[in-house]
Amino acid sequence: MTALRRNVVWIGGLAAVFLLPHVVRAQEPLERAQALYASAQFADALAVLTSIRPATRGETVAAAKTRALCLLALDRTAEAEGAFETLVEADPSVRLTEADAAPRVRALFGKVRQRVLPSLVHERFAAAKGLFTDGKRADAAVAFRELRPLLDDPDLAKAAMPGVSDLRVLVDGFVALTAADADPASSSPKPTTPEVASADAPDPATNGEKATTPDTAPIAELPKADAPATGAAATDSPVTAEDPGLRRASPPAIVPPVVVTQEVPRPRGITLTRQSAKLVLEVLINEQGRVDRATLKEPLHPIYDQMVLAAVEHWQYRPATRDGQPVKFLKTIEVTVHP
Repeated sequence: MTALRRNVVWIGGLAAVFLLPHVVRAQEPLERAQALYASAQFADALAVLTSIRPATRGETVAAAKTRALCLLALDRTAEAEGAFETLVEADPSVRLTEADAAPRVRALFGKVRQRVLPSLVHERFAAAKGLFTDGKRADAAVAFRELRPLLDDPDLAKAAMPGVSDLRVLVDGFVALTAADADPASSSPKPTTPEVASADAPDPATNGEKATTPDTAPIAELPKADAPATGAAATDSPVTAEDPGLRRASPPAIVPPVVVTQEVPRPRGITLTRQSAKLVLEVLINEQGRVDRATLKEPLHPIYDQMVLAAVEHWQYRPATRDGQPVKFLKTIEVTVHP
């Protein structure tokens, strides 16, 4: 082989090494760490693990599991629990078998799962609901389906998590809703349309009409600057001493908030038992025009209630003003659904 050919081969081989996918390069140190653990070289295995940057959930689980077992072998229990927490957060469905660890190690892992699962379930539910609210229905469907088995997990039951039965009903409902989105034929041929009213008079700019879209029912358009909405149907009460910044009344000096974005989702996939059903909620609108708090006064359906409350987080108003200064305002909103 000539010198030139040897150089070409060497350079080509070097390029191939640097062009290897990250997953392949990360797999080698992980396997080396696992081999060191198997040969009882726990400190050396930990040293190798510190250099690993997992690229997949499977790698994260394998690295965290090996790290925890090494730490336990070195009697570093608190650190091992932290590694187990990382494992559970990466994949809460993972269990340790008899082939993986001794009974005391499996018992410790079970205690970590009992401690971590309640908060993890709430986080994953909030994330899935956020995807649903943002219209990412396919991603939400996957998230809800992955969450559902955790609600029947024995370790979650041992943790005595409050409200798990209610959460199970909600998740089942969202799973059904996302399934209906994926299969329009399974939905009712006449989808229910929510009608929305508030304590304010109909917007002059819309002549009292409410436009609708396939997925949402807008309540009102932004009125002209010289035609602010007025509080015609509000149930007013005087300002309280406990919260002088909160205005429920609408005296002449107070201009109520004006809708910029206030949309509610259609209750597709939900079966109503009455010909006409109503949901009533109160929203506290802050000085920036965002909703600080939403309270259900008359719930309609466990699933639809949560859908509306999730949508409230995205509502935007032109804030109420008193003598030209923004103030908080408590607004009552009614959503009526007809089959």
